[in-house]
Amino acid sequence: MLDKFTIVVPTYNRYRFLLRLLKYYGLYDFPFKIVVLDSSSDLLDLPELKKLFKHKNVIYRKFSPDVYVVDKMAIGIKDITTPYAAFCADDDFIIPRAIEKSTLFLEQNPEYSCAQGIIIHHKLKTKLNVQKFIWTPTYYFTGSNEHPHPHKRLISYLAGEGKSYGQHFYAVHRSKLLKKMVSETKRYASGYLLGELFMGGMSLIYGKLKWLPVFYSSREINDFQPFNQKYRQVVVFSPENCARAVNGWTKHLTHAEGLTDESARLYANDGMTSRLKLLEHLKRSLDISAVELLKKKILLKCYHFLYGRVFEKKSAEFYNDFQKIKTIVSSACLNSNEVNKIRHDYLKDDQNQQKACP
Repeated sequence: MLDKFTIVVPTYNRYRFLLRLLKYYGLYDFPFKIVVLDSSSDLLDLPELKKLFKHKNVIYRKFSPDVYVVDKMAIGIKDITTPYAAFCADDDFIIPRAIEKSTLFLEQNPEYSCAQGIIIHHKLKTKLNVQKFIWTPTYYFTGSNEHPHPHKRLISYLAGEGKSYGQHFYAVHRSKLLKKMVSETKRYASGYLLGELFMGGMSLIYGKLKWLPVFYSSREINDFQPFNQKYRQVVVFSPENCARAVNGWTKHLTHAEGLTDESARLYANDGMTSRLKLLEHLKRSLDISAVELLKKKILLKCYHFLYGRVFEKKSAEFYNDFQKIKTIVSSACLNSNEVNKIRHDYLKDDQNQQKACP
């Protein structure tokens, strides 16, 4: 099944992370095509990485440093010739075995637009000159979104209802739909956060989402969060930006579900209103006392412990995959400063895109 799959890696000024990722897939003999979309302003001075770019299953595309990420993706995904594909951040890992299971599921279930599985977070922590690989679970209660009606799936996703909370931007998608999602995001969404949200909504309008009981991905823990709650509410989710996104979802709900424009717009507005309420709730949840914060941290550690035991039990067959990630992350010795530096650039890039947005 992996010969039917392509992974797309957008990257910017993180050549050492990109090298780490390609070396990881090299451990599996590059079982699928990898499209690298590079808009770095830094000089590429890693001979080992240059050599990997020449592998027959690696397609390397260089872009101007000032290209916006969605524009870069729209151009880059034209290189996808396989029926299935997924985006992967340059500091993350998607497990080949899980890709194969997700692709097989989509092959057998045409009513689904995407599939993924259990996601964890990883980090290499150094204390007293001793390195320690740590990991934590993420999206604890997230599950499949399988309502038969597209507008119900959209509203459930935007409202964070039940197990529908969490992003599936990095899930395995049908390539034809993924290309449409990126193309329409250029028209109806601006910035990283709203762009990711818009694509997630489009994915659910055109099909169901399946969360499989498999170890799917390990994502780098980033200490610096470039988008604080005020920026999210005032800039990203401004009335103008929200209205554009609603217009896009309205258009696709009428197409996918045969709804009238009025009904589709009502559902899309309901979904966006629910998302804004969720953001407000998250903002209030951050404004808590020191005692409440301590309780929250203790509860979170309990979740980590219990979920960790569940993860280890469920993912026994993925033990070797987990060990490969641990080995490749530990041997690369990349520190959090390198990750966080680029996330500062993300904020600057997002601000520029918001200004340029019509």
